[in-house]
Amino acid sequence: MYDLVVADAALRNRSGRHHVGIANATIADISPRPLEGRRVIEANGALVTESFVNAHLHLDKVYTLDRVGQEALAQYTGTDMGGAMTSIELASVVKREYDESWLAPNIRRAVEAAAVIGVRHVLAFADVDTTAGLRGITPVLAAREEFRGTVDLHVVAFPQDGLLRDPGAEQLVHDAVDLGADVVGGIPWIEFSDADA
Repeated sequence: MYDLVVADAALRNRSGRHHVGIANATIADISPRPLEGRRVIEANGALVTESFVNAHLHLDKVYTLDRVGQEALAQYTGTDMGGAMTSIELASVVKREYDESWLAPNIRRAVEAAAVIGVRHVLAFADVDTTAGLRGITPVLAAREEFRGTVDLHVVAFPQDGLLRDPGAEQLVHDAVDLGADVVGGIPWIEFSDADA
């Protein structure tokens, strides 16, 4: 008897339909024959796959295009790094308005949408700099706890505006780690010179 059985599932690289037995949150058996489980989910021939990973999501900026404007998006889809830099500068304006009252619901909405389509692991970036302060990372850290066990958020303290270009950002990154950020990101090319990068 398994904790959970996903019955009558199509699987990648296997012909026919299968039954997946899960015990202690681990796939314990895959069988063409029916399995018994305390809980059974009927797949009815639908594809069952491993969970998906989003390896780069700026959770503090989800659903902010209305605040940032189309030009930031247009610049970022260009082919040169100058366009990317312009896009980052345009998108950074939203950080001046960071407030948990609208950040938290946006973040929650994005993580819920991810879970619905099977994303179970997210490398969740949040800007940490002298404009955003810690206002962007705090609700991302809260979401990590809220969604623990459903979507694993690995929180990245991200000095989007650089460390040398933005005096004070380095200390804020240290503060973000003290608050619980899992990792520190980097964007060396954003600095003023190759030597600074």
